[in-house]
Amino acid sequence: MRQIPERDWKVLRSIREDALHRFCVTTNMGVREFVSNADIHGEAHATFLAICRLVAIQNRELGDLFDDWRRSTAIFTLKLWAEAGIIAQEEFAAFSEDTKELVYATVDVKFYVADEA
Repeated sequence: MRQIPERDWKVLRSIREDALHRFCVTTNMGVREFVSNADIHGEAHATFLAICRLVAIQNRELGDLFDDWRRSTAIFTLKLWAEAGIIAQEEFAAFSEDTKELVYATVDVKFYVADEA
């Protein structure tokens, strides 16, 4: 895989905290919805175990999206973020045309929309 241009690496670094925040907000909302829909009176232990599994899955996804933070893996990271829908369209527009074309050619890009979170 080719290395991301320095200019695009700077863009990716500048949006990292926002992408992390969006992932966490979306995940927290999902857990909150899961808990509110759970039957806490009937199968409390089963519900607790399901919540633990859900959090473990989300924690692995968080690691996949944010832990391998190096310029040499930045294209891969950008693809993951684009596919996860944690980048705003305006942020994605700041990347070079070559980088955007590579991402569009390899993943189904979903943009973060504030109203959805």
